[in-house]
Amino acid sequence: MSAVRHRPGIQRGVERGMRTWQFVCTCGAAGDPHYHRMLAAMDMQRHVLDLPAVPEDQRCRVPRQHRVPHWERCDLCADQIPLWLGW
Repeated sequence: MSAVRHRPGIQRGVERGMRTWQFVCTCGAAGDPHYHRMLAAMDMQRHVLDLPAVPEDQRCRVPRQHRVPHWERCDLCADQIPLWLGW
């Protein structure tokens, strides 16, 4: 089973001679073109917030090192038993 990957971004375009920005995601979601980049960023944030939460046991414990966004499952940390360090 292949999981849907979400890699949201903002693309620049031109509409009626003016610069526009539009939120697009690799999952196929896209926002409306806007003349202000902040509105496209708000569309992208809304999309990320609407994604289902990742179960606690599949979240990344070190997202900076593994470079996993908080809305995706971490293949390195998922289903790992945490180390007990209480001696």
